[in-house]
Amino acid sequence: MLRRLVRRAGTAWGAGNGSSSIRSPLCGGYLSRPLPTTMISSAPSTSTNTGIKIGSSIPSRGGFIWLSRSLSSTAPTKHKKHTPQPLSSITHPHPRINRLLREYLAKMEEGPPTSNSLQPPGQEQQKIPRKDRIFVNNAINLGKVDVLGWDYDYTLVSYTDKMEGLIYSMAKDYLIEHSGYPTEMKTRRTYDPHFAIRGLAVDMDRGWLLKLSYINQIALRTVFNGRQRLTKQEVLAEYGDSSHISPQYRNEHLKPLLDLFSMSLACLLADVLDYLNKLDIHHDRRAVVEDVMKAINHVHLSGNMHKEVVKDPPTYMMPSPHLRETLTRFRDVGKKLFLCSNSNYEYVSGGLRFLIGDDWQEFFDVVIVSADKPGFYTSDRPFRQVAQSTGKIRWTEVTTLEKGKVYSHGSLDGLTKLTGWMGPRVLYIGDQIWADLVGARRNQGWRTGAVIRELDHELLVQQSTKYRAHAHKVITVTELLRLVQEDMEKIRSEATAAAAKAKVAEGGKVGGAAPYLLQEADVIVSDGLEKYLRHLQTEMSKMFNGNFGSVFRAEGEPTLFAFSLRRYADLYLSKLENFRFYSPMHRFYPQRGISMPHDPYIPAITRPPPSAVEEEGGGGREGVEESKGSEEGR
Repeated sequence: MLRRLVRRAGTAWGAGNGSSSIRSPLCGGYLSRPLPTTMISSAPSTSTNTGIKIGSSIPSRGGFIWLSRSLSSTAPTKHKKHTPQPLSSITHPHPRINRLLREYLAKMEEGPPTSNSLQPPGQEQQKIPRKDRIFVNNAINLGKVDVLGWDYDYTLVSYTDKMEGLIYSMAKDYLIEHSGYPTEMKTRRTYDPHFAIRGLAVDMDRGWLLKLSYINQIALRTVFNGRQRLTKQEVLAEYGDSSHISPQYRNEHLKPLLDLFSMSLACLLADVLDYLNKLDIHHDRRAVVEDVMKAINHVHLSGNMHKEVVKDPPTYMMPSPHLRETLTRFRDVGKKLFLCSNSNYEYVSGGLRFLIGDDWQEFFDVVIVSADKPGFYTSDRPFRQVAQSTGKIRWTEVTTLEKGKVYSHGSLDGLTKLTGWMGPRVLYIGDQIWADLVGARRNQGWRTGAVIRELDHELLVQQSTKYRAHAHKVITVTELLRLVQEDMEKIRSEATAAAAKAKVAEGGKVGGAAPYLLQEADVIVSDGLEKYLRHLQTEMSKMFNGNFGSVFRAEGEPTLFAFSLRRYADLYLSKLENFRFYSPMHRFYPQRGISMPHDPYIPAITRPPPSAVEEEGGGGREGVEESKGSEEGR
């Protein structure tokens, strides 16, 4: 007997999107075709228990009757671990290729030449630790920025893992109480902060979590059905041998997870599907995705989560001891500061009282809450004043934006008309690329910055001895592959020319010479090196996150998230307080290097070593920035 989920007759499970409050250019519609039967778990049960338990309630929409029987859990698929061929065993019959292989193998065994060998020239001696630096995509002069704006969540404030755990638990309770999911799910699992990463996508039809590169290529070892990693063969069977996602499919069927609030959604979705899969409960995967998204949205919109956080800020918010100092540095040189957040007034006020103090409004010339970004950038809604004593909206017309008052809703056009703030004079910083930055840049030409909290972890991994050793090998093998191909081409040309010369000597015609065919040894060497390179990249990926790897890399290529960050953020940093290490008039320049493959490589002049006076007296707070594109092996 099986434990089954029976849909009520005539009712589509999960009808309706349920995700209207989460706006994204990648979030799309429905598939008209039914899911293949291979998408539904069908493992046989070995249970002999004949007791049946009926669910206590059946909701009016998409409700279910749960027929309960005990089942043995389905064991996850075991993946074979493929060990790459040792480089020492890769040989070639031609002495020139073989000598090249041996030389580069010796280089890899030597390891990185210096402790800072992965740093761009001159950056080893910077006084600002990497975790405190600001990374630059496009040159920006803070001296010409008159206005700085900030988002609230994960920008001015950073949350502990307990925050996502709270969202996870509340959403799970909603699924049980309002969508008819079984009560035993409540104690099955808790939020796992190490499961997912930002920048993943949910396949709305399959319920799978996956990571895309900037060219919409699926990173094959980062596809999960529930908590089970799928094999390469399973992924290719569904998406085709190219593992490529078309822009149309991406826009219509993938839901991106672009901020840290999405981590609770990813974990809950994986745990719910894992529960249904292991207990062989028949389910419509798209309906499950929509139910989980609706539950997460309810937590954010109901206000219950906000009330819990405001009641106990130390539990859910990370302290920011330098935030007040950072804002003061900008204010003291005459720059205008404003806050524009999608969160409500009570929530924002409670958090900033904890982080800055009761006088937090003194730091902002304009305060906007419940802004509804990204709609804020394209709408024509009027501003409304918020009564700070009650949090309610006053319906009087707003004709000026005054310091000390709080405003709700509004629009970018309205903000521009009432303040005169426009174009590159404004720098706006947030954490969600599409909700916070894209509209500001496209519609008004604001300069933009992104707070990426995961940078702290990524930079820590990059500085580890193990990562540096692997990165050195990746660089070496990549260069070896390029040189091997060049030498192979030379050998082929030489062989073809020799054959033609011999034919002429024998009285034959040169034009009849057959093209040189690829030797089997060439293929074996190239395939062996590529396989070893993929192995190194996989091992490096695991250092960031055992399931999905780095936020910025997908099998050696930039992720779609990294590409968007490069495109829409002029600068990015791990936390807002990093600005305190730079002058409010600092000029940031990107570390370009080679912008196109055909551009000539011209080595940079390295910074001279500091003098004894500089060592003893310090050297100021400014530093040299680097772009994400210059990071090796990220």
